[in-house]
Amino acid sequence: MLTSIAIRKAMKQGTIVITPFNNNQLGPNSYDLELHEHYVVYRSLGLGRIIDSTKEAPPHMEITSKLIILHSKQTMIVMTKEVVTVKQPWVGILSPRSGFARLPITISYSTLVDTGYSGVLGCQITNHAGYDLIFRAGQRFMQIMFIRMEGVLQITYQERKSSKYLHNDGSHVPIYKVDKEWLK
Repeated sequence: MLTSIAIRKAMKQGTIVITPFNNNQLGPNSYDLELHEHYVVYRSLGLGRIIDSTKEAPPHMEITSKLIILHSKQTMIVMTKEVVTVKQPWVGILSPRSGFARLPITISYSTLVDTGYSGVLGCQITNHAGYDLIFRAGQRFMQIMFIRMEGVLQITYQERKSSKYLHNDGSHVPIYKVDKEWLK
């Protein structure tokens, strides 16, 4: 796992890119990521409605606000303010920041940031509390660590035909997308 010194060195070499970068968010062997002001809230369709995840995404509403309100029992998708690019020989590993993970919420995310990925990183948050929670754009909520990939890489995330979240610059929230093989 890379130390802060090794992360800075990889950034100088261009094999790791974090934009915008804030030196105060660099930890001993991770970088803290901030909440973006764009997020998505899933809309309720009422009881008995079924969504076929091979054909459509659940209905949702995109919101832009510096004050992010997650109502009790509600689920939202958030993303990082930072665009992260990971090139060979690195792989990114995501984790919630420990303080954020101690809230009465579930955070669902893809732990792995594949070699060749470039874009914002997203996660889903569900509020299990009997009260609403307020988050703020710019609040540090996730952290990324970097490890060296072993072996020969045959294809990067950008080159893989089934990759769904290419080049997201933060202009839209990375919501659920139906796998391409089901769209026939």
